[in-house]
Parts: sequence; structure tokens; C-alpha cells
Amino acid sequence: MIRNPFAIGMIVTLCMSNLIASAQTIPEHVRNDLAKGSPSPPFAIPFIRHILDMDLAQMAAQADLILTGSLKVKRTYLSPDETMILTDYTVVPSRIVFRRHEATHPAFGRELTLTVEGGTMSIAGVQVSMVDSNMELPEGRVLLLVLHDRPDGNLAIVGDVQGAFDVSGNHVRHLLKQSSHADEYSTMIPQTLMDRLATGK
Repeated sequence: MIRNPFAIGMIVTLCMSNLIASAQTIPEHVRNDLAKGSPSPPFAIPFIRHILDMDLAQMAAQADLILTGSLKVKRTYLSPDETMILTDYTVVPSRIVFRRHEATHPAFGRELTLTVEGGTMSIAGVQVSMVDSNMELPEGRVLLLVLHDRPDGNLAIVGDVQGAFDVSGNHVRHLLKQSSHADEYSTMIPQTLMDRLATGK
């Protein structure tokens, strides 16, 4: 059966607003909507990041680790308060561009885990996706990642999602889709981008 995507989007967005207003957890939100028969699973819950625009120098100043490599999904799970879906990726590094703490980040000597907001998981027997339409984080591509330490020992992307670039081939593509710097980055080759991040200029 083909569903009207605009109708589903409206229903889910309204339900997400209700979730925030009533401090419902995602499992409660899903179970309540299933009981009402609306919307039809699978669920797609949009969320909006409030991003403070950053240039390369600002990203570099906050970086604990800058590398090229690829990502592989490790696990997807609920945040402790169950209001956000989180995804952990195993980072497979191919080149270390910068590291602030040699002892903390040997990079090739231990597994690196990147945690991001959003993902897809099964809740109450149905697939639930929390999707950021402004961010793409592909598996299996060569990425340049500007990362900082999280309190739990994992890594996060600097600027929420701004420090992520696809550098496959000899091109640079910012993975933040509505980036004010997209045109600037698209004129660079990967080595230029790495050099500017490494030097903080």
C-alpha cells in the first residue's frame, strides 16, 4: 500500500511536538500512537539541530582528533532519558591528520567509537527512525572527521555535525547539507582541507 508521505510527515511531526511538550519518552510515544492506530509504522521522527556556524579555524580549535577513515555502525540505542536515539559507529582510521593527546588517542592502537544523534532501531516491535534531514553520514566512504572527546570516552563530531566531510576521490563535500561554507569547501582538494585543519588556519 502506498501512503501519502506528506500526511505521515504531518502526523509524526505533531506527535514529536507532543512528545517534547509532555516529556514523553520515545517508547511511550510509540506505544501511545500504536494504541491510537496513528501513524502507521514504521515511524520516522524528525528532529532539528540548532547549529552555531563554524569556520575551519573554529573547528580546529575544538578538535581533539582529526582523521580520515570510514565508519561502520556498531549499535543503535536510546539515550539515558529515552528521548533521543543514538548511534555508535566504529571508526576505521586510514590517516591521522591531528591529535591533541598522544596517550589518549593512539588511534591505531585502540578502537575508536563515534557517537551521533539519530538512527534506526526497533521499539515495541516496530522500526523507529530519528532522522536529521540536514545531515548525511555514509558508511563505507572515505571521510574526513573533526572530532572531540565525549565524557563517556567516545568521540563526537565538532560543531555537532559540521566537522564531517566526504573526501572520496579528489573532491571535498561537506556532509552538512545546508552549509554556508559548502561552496568554499567544494573548491578545495582533500589535502588543502587537511592542511588548513591541521594548522588551524
